[in-house]
Amino acid sequence: MKPPVKMSEVLDQFAGGYFSRGESPEEMQELLNIAYTAWNIACLPEAEREAALATAASEFLRQNPGADDWDDFMHDLRRLIERKDALFPDQRRLVANARIIPIDETRFRIEAASVALDPPRAGAEPERISPPQGDPARRTAALSSSGSEENLDVLQNIEYAIISIHRLEPDLTDYAVMRALEALIDRYKGEKAGRPQRQWRPSETERRLEGLIHSFCEWRLGRAEAPDGPPPEGEIPPISVDELLRCLKKILKSVQFWNKEGGSRGYLDFVDRFIP
Repeated sequence: MKPPVKMSEVLDQFAGGYFSRGESPEEMQELLNIAYTAWNIACLPEAEREAALATAASEFLRQNPGADDWDDFMHDLRRLIERKDALFPDQRRLVANARIIPIDETRFRIEAASVALDPPRAGAEPERISPPQGDPARRTAALSSSGSEENLDVLQNIEYAIISIHRLEPDLTDYAVMRALEALIDRYKGEKAGRPQRQWRPSETERRLEGLIHSFCEWRLGRAEAPDGPPPEGEIPPISVDELLRCLKKILKSVQFWNKEGGSRGYLDFVDRFIP
């Protein structure tokens, strides 16, 4: 089987000439962030891109109040989207994280982690992914409403998957998150009981969200290895299906709690503060 092309190599081909214009690692990282934001937007259906661009623009203005280069930012995003469409039209991987790693004063390398947006074809080997390795001390929305620190890193992985879709699809609601979590809980309960997952009729966004969370879950169960992106630091032992179910239920409970507190996107708005 031909090994997959690393996302770091794809990003270098896609926008190496763009982000290498930075005069310092920090400036290069800022340009790389713009490049992979454009890549992710280009992975969306065309009908959804303008909304995602509007979200990116709002986030840029929030982080850079009074900035006078907003037009340049939007111009770069659109040009990079056009480049992705032209050079990599069939690449359907969401960049979960990418960073510049200096080697010496003149050289650098890229580390990147990606996840598949499309479910695998019937009979095909599942896409393997590299979930981001966050700070274990970082709080999560699920922890904030439960008070428990058990499997904190697993909660972070799942909530990262949720917020990755949220940032790409501004119309995502807590209800869609609840539906996807409930479907996955049923899926793993069915696995334990030896029955198939019950049928449900997800929207396109719900299907994408369930698929992305499922990829992270399979990694934490030890069923998928990451061929792409930086390897985890140290050995991460797999968890059991029972532990995974507890994590999924904990996050579902958190979504329900923050939804009651803050409305249709109460959970999403809350957890977004804790995910880099």
